[in-house]
Amino acid sequence: MAIYIDPDYTFFDSAEDEVALDITKLAPASTSLPFILLTSCNGTYFDIYFEDYIRSVQNIDPSPVVHVHISNPTSKSEHIFKSTIYGIDAEVRLTTEKAPESPAYYACRRFMIAPDLIDFYEKDALITDIDTAFTKNIPALPATVGSHDAGLFMRQGCSPEEIFHCSLSYFRNTASTLQGLRWIRPYMLQKLTEFDSWMLDQCSLFLLANRASQGRHDRAWSNLADFSMCDLETTSGRPLECFSVNQDKPHEQRNELRAYQD
Repeated sequence: MAIYIDPDYTFFDSAEDEVALDITKLAPASTSLPFILLTSCNGTYFDIYFEDYIRSVQNIDPSPVVHVHISNPTSKSEHIFKSTIYGIDAEVRLTTEKAPESPAYYACRRFMIAPDLIDFYEKDALITDIDTAFTKNIPALPATVGSHDAGLFMRQGCSPEEIFHCSLSYFRNTASTLQGLRWIRPYMLQKLTEFDSWMLDQCSLFLLANRASQGRHDRAWSNLADFSMCDLETTSGRPLECFSVNQDKPHEQRNELRAYQD
């Protein structure tokens, strides 16, 4: 996994047509919450986990905007989406795409599209896995992140690619956030062509945070404030499980889907 953390990589602006998301049919957000929920996955994973995911959104008050992105939806995905959101007290948006059959791509895609959606909705983004369920503590996250650009749950005493727990991460609508997320897009795309493996999303966030902490912002970042990221467990005084938990599905099923279809 060390190949994913390239200390000599030079960030540059990504080619928009490589990561473009069609947002022309989306409606603006009307929720009073300062953030949207963003999740993405492939169709097989969506079909299994979306119902419990969206039901748990009702634990969040006031009701949020939820943006769901599916890479390679199945023949059932659209029906599941429409039937499941009926009666849900939330603004739920859906985008889809045809994409490479790649577990690493599916994991990275939410971070590739995040800056465009933060820009469009003019709100922060709470980016999560779809195989999680939310608790009523979610609305406390903006205050927990405070003036930092982003907040993630960080593991201690592990290898670099495992430090950032990408099950739940919060990104504020700031210039540094948007620039930072847009710069890791070409990094992800490049590494996907070299080694298509798991944890590329975590490795990319580690590189971004590491560069920012060292003041190594490269040419295009020179006119922006430093990118600041906090450990949500430290700042909140509560573990990840106080905000979201894994859905009650067989552990073996989740691992199999992640390895071969996610």
